[in-house]
Amino acid sequence: MINILLCGANGKMGNAVRRVAETEESVKIAAGFDINTQSCEFPVYDNLAEVTEKIDCIIDFSHPSLTDA
Repeated sequence: MINILLCGANGKMGNAVRRVAETEESVKIAAGFDINTQSCEFPVYDNLAEVTEKIDCIIDFSHPSLTDA
């Protein structure tokens, strides 16, 4: 199982990746990173330092302004 950190989890592309990941048995979105931390089937953080889940891969569809801070 590949554990994914999905950056931009609540955006248009993040939602598309979430839908595809739900159909795959070999991947799991373990956590998300987004300025909008609305609840999902996985925790979504607005600070990367708070992510404690085991992550194997990062998929980044975040907006550049997310990293300004």
